[in-house]
Formats: sequence, C-alpha cells, structure tokens
Amino acid sequence: MTEVIAVVSHKGGVGKTTTVVSLGFFLAREGKRVLIVDLDSQNGAGMGTGLESEEMESGLFQVVTGAAAVEDNIYATPYENLHVIPFGAVDISPTSVESRFYERTTKVEFSRMLRDVAPDYDFIILDSPSGSAPLLKVAMFRAHSVIIPLQAQPLALRILPNILKHIRELKATLNPNLKIRGILLTMFDYWDEISEEVANQVWSHFPEKFVFKAVVPKSEKFQQIFTRDKTPFLEEETPEELLSYEIIAMEIANRVDSIAV
Repeated sequence: MTEVIAVVSHKGGVGKTTTVVSLGFFLAREGKRVLIVDLDSQNGAGMGTGLESEEMESGLFQVVTGAAAVEDNIYATPYENLHVIPFGAVDISPTSVESRFYERTTKVEFSRMLRDVAPDYDFIILDSPSGSAPLLKVAMFRAHSVIIPLQAQPLALRILPNILKHIRELKATLNPNLKIRGILLTMFDYWDEISEEVANQVWSHFPEKFVFKAVVPKSEKFQQIFTRDKTPFLEEETPEELLSYEIIAMEIANRVDSIAV
C-alpha cells in the first residue's frame, strides 16, 4: 500500500524541503518508488530534485485547477525511482493561491490525483509551505502520516505545540486516520549547548518512538542540494552530513507503525 507522508511545519527555515528531497532520494536508493509532490509555490522541491526551470512552468497547480493532466506533470529526476510533481508557475498572489486550494473542487481534484498516481509508488511525500493553514490542511487531509522537522533552537520548540494542536484538530474533524511518523531534529549544532538543550527537552518530553533517533546536523552541504550540478547527491561518495537522512529513510521504510496523536 502506498503511504502518503506530509512534511509539515508552521515555521520556515527548519529544513522542510531539504527533508523532503533527502528522504525521497534515500528511499529511492533503497529501491522504493517515490513521488514528491510540491505544495509550495516557490518550487523548492522541484529545484532540489534537479528540474529545469521550464519543467516547473506547469505542475500541481495546473493539475488541480483543471488546466493540465497529471500524467503530463510527473517528471523524472536524475535519481532512479524518484519522480516529482512541481508546484508550477502562478501569476496570482499567495493569498489567492491558498484560496484556490481550499475550494472544494480543488481539494477533490487533489484527492483524485493522489488516488490515480498512488498505484505507481511506494511513498508519496508532500512538501507543504510553512505557515499556510489552507495548504497545510490540504496536505494533511489526504496524508496517512506526517513528519515534523524541528530546528534545534528554542523558538522552534515553542512553536511545536501549535503544529501538534493543528494535527489533533484535523484528526478529530477531517482525517481520523492521520498519524505522526515522528519529530525530526534538524540543524543540530554539536558545538552549541542550546542545540543540545533543545534536543534533550524533546527527547525527555516525548516517547522514544515519537522522535526519530537520528538528528540532522547543521551543514552547508544541505544548501548545495539546491545548487544545480553541485548537489551532494551526485557525489561519488555520500557526504557524512547527509547520512542521517539515510538512517531515517531506512527507519521509515522498515517501520510499519506510526504514532497516533
């Protein structure tokens, strides 16, 4: 059965798109068939998977608004087993984009699209924008589980209860089967006492299965994911900084259960 995973956060800059692209790559390298769907109009997931700018002119937005067919907007990437649907180009304001996605017809088309493509994939990973309540709801409404990237900094820790509340509310109203795959500590600085303090708070407050064991270190290597022709995924040897995502991908691939909220 295909699992739809939404990577969500109310806070920007926590490594959400990096997480989507990295997990997609490592799951695909494990032989899983993976589709990344970009719900962010910045098209970060498309850039991170190596799409050309002209390939990102049409994508999810055009599909769910009836302007294009889904089969024409699934793009191969340089990585075997990994495909992506970019968000596509839009010429309207972000507020208008959110409104369009929250219309009933758009939500129906989004659900139909996921249903139609699901048989071809083991995992569909949704990259949702930060702070957009309508698009977050659309992502989590059709997801089976969520991953919450959490920057190892105090501000991110204070925002965490909000996203957990959001998930509980959506589970109670729209998606009773929604589960949490885990909280993922990102941008962890091994030389920073504050990073360690935040991590210890998370580990002590939540059950062990609620938090991924591996932490994602702070590293400039992750910025290179979005630099064309210099992505670390194309290096002959995988950089050490990225290996935490390989561990997490294997945990996702091998762990059947998720955590209920």
